[in-house]
Amino acid sequence: MLSPPALLAVPASQGGIGSVAGAVMGAFIMASLDNGMSMMDVPTFWQYIVKGAILLLAVWMDSATKRRA
Repeated sequence: MLSPPALLAVPASQGGIGSVAGAVMGAFIMASLDNGMSMMDVPTFWQYIVKGAILLLAVWMDSATKRRA
């Protein structure tokens, strides 16, 4: 499941070109989110919902930024 965090690492300001540092940062964000929700004993179903919503928000922000440019 390495591709969803990589989606967070592709900034619109760089024309959609990702970097290793960005991919590591995206993976760190998603892993921290997953770990935190597990520690709070959030059910797995809701963990998927939250992570999916964050990914959708990232894609929406990317497309909105590209439309303005």
